[in-house]
Amino acid sequence: MQKLIEKATYLQVLIALFSLGLIVYFLSFLNGFVADDNVQILANPAIRNLNIYALFTGSSYFSGDLASTSGIYYKPIFTLVTSIFYNLFSGSPFGLHFVQFLLHVSNSFLVFVVFKKFFSKQLSLVLSFIFLVHPGNTESVVYISNLQDVLFPFFGLSSILVSYSKLESQKRYFLVFLLLLCSLLSKESGILF
Repeated sequence: MQKLIEKATYLQVLIALFSLGLIVYFLSFLNGFVADDNVQILANPAIRNLNIYALFTGSSYFSGDLASTSGIYYKPIFTLVTSIFYNLFSGSPFGLHFVQFLLHVSNSFLVFVVFKKFFSKQLSLVLSFIFLVHPGNTESVVYISNLQDVLFPFFGLSSILVSYSKLESQKRYFLVFLLLLCSLLSKESGILF
């Protein structure tokens, strides 16, 4: 088994993560909109209209007041991504669930790649599989209003990989800054990166 893991390519790891994730999360694709989805997505005019200027100049929290968004949250990347995919899939919850699943699988793969820089390939693979199927991540994957919980680690983990890249230093610093900013604008927890 150890030799098989050592010979595994990045593509094979990604396919294994996708396959296991599909087994675990497939039934969630059939879920509709629930709880906060009704207010944050279905009734939110900012998501249906895709007004980028409005997304970045005001609060990103929609409390159900049709006159405006209000509140203390500023998550324009979350709202922008939700809006793009909501409109792309014509408001289908299946499409939004699938995008959220793909982002979670991507995060699991990024965990593998980042951990591989510090640990053995076997341990990195095991940890990425645990991250993929851990019950603590289930709500982030199956609950559409929690898209921010898969977005901020996606940008944050990507910034770590870019920081180790061989890009020219100015380009690398700019890209790391941009990814960290996207992580922060997806969810406040992005500050951890």
